[in-house]
Amino acid sequence: MQEGPINTLALNRDCNKVVVTGRNVFKVCEIKDTGFVERDNIRTGKNSNLNFSCNDASWNPVDEQWLATAATNGAVVLWNIQKSIKLKQETVYNDHKRTVNKVTFHGSEQNMLLSGSQDGTMKYFDIRMKAAVMTFVSNAESVRDVQFNPYQCFSFAAVSENGTVQLWDLRRQDRSEKQFTAHSGPVFACDWHPENKSWLATAGRDKAVKVWDLGYRPVLEYTVTTMASVGRIKWRPQRMHHIASCALVIDSVIHVWDVRRPYIPHASFNDHKDITTGIAWRGSPDVLLSTSKDSYLIQHVIADAERPMEKANPICVTYNSKGSLTLAAVDKNSKKSKILTLKSKSESEDYPAVRCSIYVFENEKPTPGQVFRDCARHYWLQTTTGKSLGEICDHNAVVASNAGRIQIATIWRVVKLLFGFSGLELTSTSAVTHQSGNVSFPNQQATQQSETLVNGSGSNNSNSAPTSNSNERGVSDTSGGVSEEAESEVEDIDSQQQQQQQQQSNQMDWILPSEAFQLRHEIKDRSPPPEHFPSRCFAGTRIEAQMVEVEDTTSALLCLPGSSSSLGTTCWSGVSNAVEMVYHMAEDGDVQTAVSLILVLGDRIRHMLNESAVEHWILAYIDSLSRCRLWNTAALVVKLSQCESVQLRFDVYPTHCNLCSRALQRRGWLCDSCKTITNTCSLCHLVVRGLYVWCRGCSHGGHLLHIREWFSRNSACPTGCGHVCEFD
Repeated sequence: MQEGPINTLALNRDCNKVVVTGRNVFKVCEIKDTGFVERDNIRTGKNSNLNFSCNDASWNPVDEQWLATAATNGAVVLWNIQKSIKLKQETVYNDHKRTVNKVTFHGSEQNMLLSGSQDGTMKYFDIRMKAAVMTFVSNAESVRDVQFNPYQCFSFAAVSENGTVQLWDLRRQDRSEKQFTAHSGPVFACDWHPENKSWLATAGRDKAVKVWDLGYRPVLEYTVTTMASVGRIKWRPQRMHHIASCALVIDSVIHVWDVRRPYIPHASFNDHKDITTGIAWRGSPDVLLSTSKDSYLIQHVIADAERPMEKANPICVTYNSKGSLTLAAVDKNSKKSKILTLKSKSESEDYPAVRCSIYVFENEKPTPGQVFRDCARHYWLQTTTGKSLGEICDHNAVVASNAGRIQIATIWRVVKLLFGFSGLELTSTSAVTHQSGNVSFPNQQATQQSETLVNGSGSNNSNSAPTSNSNERGVSDTSGGVSEEAESEVEDIDSQQQQQQQQQSNQMDWILPSEAFQLRHEIKDRSPPPEHFPSRCFAGTRIEAQMVEVEDTTSALLCLPGSSSSLGTTCWSGVSNAVEMVYHMAEDGDVQTAVSLILVLGDRIRHMLNESAVEHWILAYIDSLSRCRLWNTAALVVKLSQCESVQLRFDVYPTHCNLCSRALQRRGWLCDSCKTITNTCSLCHLVVRGLYVWCRGCSHGGHLLHIREWFSRNSACPTGCGHVCEFD
């Protein structure tokens, strides 16, 4: 068929002939074992007009000489294909004002013809007459498909572009018998089940094929979800749950579905290269005919179809909100069980015999929701309860650690190190006195005796070797013994050092040691190398004491939070690090930790945070607490938030009148609109003088004891308004 795209096809009663129609195609072909043989080309000659351009065709199932087509110009044309002349047109019905979308003959009455048009009407024709007999007006703009009920002579179904399905009786044209909404968009096709009298299948633009049970009231039985809008559907004969479908756009594959398995097609035909426009079963469940816009008419055999079910992965995994995992896998002993067990009669032969085992792994660890609730319940958020900041940080660290949040526990311990100490002061400098190898420390408790080394005899030259040992006082080289003047000078220096040490100890509250390690032992052998001295010893030399002052700057890493240097050096406070931690936790999505740090530290870091961001975090945390029904914790967060907008939002709850549902303008329970008192009990109908409980959904309430007793046995509002109230 190379003349042009084919729009539809129709089979005769014996399913040995097929007619294919399109804008430029109108042929009758005979179906043989070797293929299709063209028997008649109706679109020939000079008289071809828009009546030959067809959207749909229907072959009379009783009298094969009659063929009806739906023309694009709004005409319904009746053809007598057994005429010997070339012009086989019998009657033209111009009753429709717009394009005709569908024509169909009755299954048992040869003279009954029905059409549906784009003008929103359906026409019933008696082919023995020259005009329409009845007109049925739909409430939609366009009727896309009409089908006679094969089990009721005067009933037919029509589907419209507004998503509705209508059931009509030919004997009553003023209104439909039933009408219901089947799809969320236009409905393009419908088909009655060949075996079940009450089943009707519909297909639409919402990418779904639906099966309806129209017994007493329309009930949706099955839904098949496809990848594109469905244009045509046909039930498979002799198969109760199989239906074929083709897409209106995008997909050119024909799928055969088992409605009991709506996600994987039972069989698929991928022979067309363009959109499939028509499908029809050739009187057998094993042969399917199809036409397409690629100008091809193809006969498919179900045995050659692709089986997507066989390619599907039989292993699947899912998990629930509690973290439990469920695994479905193929049983390794499936072959043995298939041999040993007998197949039940109800088991379908269309499904592969695969045995699967299901494994359930329960999660023993707490879920993120449980961790959130545990931390929210047990966190300490305020220091006004008599607990210090360090105790609060320790407690919150234990709570986070017990919940499995080790990183958060570390953060609370770091906060304690940053802000949990106070009153510590450090000095940044210390004086060190060095006298010819003599070093003195301010924090030294006792003065050690100086040692004098005497070397040489009768030399006027002198040389002193200072040592690195802080306990050594001096070195003197004499020929006759220890010098008395040197000893007196050493004693004067020691007395001065003791006085300086006492003055510094009175001024300082607490001083860190300037040395990280203990001083090494004193070096006893102070003899110089031989190359520095001649063979003769130097004697009579007097060592002149020199005072050297060395500044020892205390490392900034030794300064603790809260300490201050005696020289005014600014110490690290840790506030910037805490602020960075808060922003990091908020960006990571953990508003619980961020808000908890803000509430615990309070004014220590609040001035360095963005108020709008803090308000946003607090509102998000309160919303999460409300979802978890942690009302007390949410109220505490509102109280400690120090945000006026947050407190105003959650401290005031609007009340409404339970009669007119308008908001109460003043304090109290008097409604200004209907001038009635609204705090009457819904059960005893008396004015509530004490504690009043009401539902924010319907504004009804009453005494606490009465409401509690009512909701212990019921779930709906006691007034009968129909609202399902929640009472905690």
